[in-house]
Amino acid sequence: MPPKQPSPVWTAERKHAVIFASSVLVMCVVWLAGFSLRVPLWDAEAALIARPITMRQVFPGGVSQMINMMILLGIIAGAYLLCLWAVRGGFPRSFPVVIAASALAALALLPMRPLTSPDVTHLAADVRTFWLHG
Repeated sequence: MPPKQPSPVWTAERKHAVIFASSVLVMCVVWLAGFSLRVPLWDAEAALIARPITMRQVFPGGVSQMINMMILLGIIAGAYLLCLWAVRGGFPRSFPVVIAASALAALALLPMRPLTSPDVTHLAADVRTFWLHG
């Protein structure tokens, strides 16, 4: 009878890499499903994108909607903290993996319509005025 193959060792580095990958996946899924696909860029008229959009206009529903948003943001924050913990613990090739994870997160947010407030528009106009007039 051949000797039993040793089971792969579950090292701390491997554990950190798996936790990092899982946390990035959770963040990307929540950002994509919870934010980006709720207000997709391709589903908006040009006039709607041109004027400032507030969270209240995009996510109507009062307090219950605010609670839902806070839960989603809490999940993202928790996953981000786990990512930081895993990177601090260390795993092989962590720097390129973090860069790739950042690109995935950007892709998850790419389809989202920009959410702004009137203050942002006014500040941008002020900066443009200062730039034009020195």
